[in-house]
Amino acid sequence: MLIYPSILEKDAASLSEYLHQLLPVFDHFQLDVVDGDFVPGNTVPLDDVVKKLTKEATDFKEKTFEFHLMVRKYDDELKKIKKLLQYIEINLVIIHAEVLVTPFDLEQADWDFGICLNPETTVDSCWEKIKDFPFIQLMTVYPGQQGAPFVPEVLDKITVLRKKGYSGKITLDGAMNDTTLPIILSKKYLPDAICPGSYFKQNPQTQLEKLQRILATGYKG
Repeated sequence: MLIYPSILEKDAASLSEYLHQLLPVFDHFQLDVVDGDFVPGNTVPLDDVVKKLTKEATDFKEKTFEFHLMVRKYDDELKKIKKLLQYIEINLVIIHAEVLVTPFDLEQADWDFGICLNPETTVDSCWEKIKDFPFIQLMTVYPGQQGAPFVPEVLDKITVLRKKGYSGKITLDGAMNDTTLPIILSKKYLPDAICPGSYFKQNPQTQLEKLQRILATGYKG
């Protein structure tokens, strides 16, 4: 099971500071983009992210990024992300099933695409959208701000996906920490990755090691 940070910051300076705090610990990062329309709250505008990462691109050599778009007008954001390709390596962009317009051309892109489900969205209701994506992210909180409570029922969606024959990668995002990880491990079907957010705000190396010990011992609470 992979572990990498999900980053949700309000301004470019905070984004840069947090990324540099995480740089010695992680090689891959998920950047959240929230527009205040699709879900509550806002993150640093993507235009500002582009400017900041362009200036600091040499700091992120040999690092990889993915973007989680919690927005309605994802086409506009995709154009902005594309500007970063000459500066940083981007291997995945995630769009929410609730706003995804089909048909959607998965082939004509410079990165892989993933799909995301909010806690209230069922697998069955979106199966025709989900089935062709190589990656799905399940929100285990109601999105929009860090620190929201864990929604354990979402873990049942992993079982549904696998029993329906979904063979792509499954990631969990939201309230990922040393309390919820044992709950995740108690299930028969496990995710391929988890993306803690605020859990890494203090002492990320120590916090990562806690999670790795739980994984290594198979602790299930």
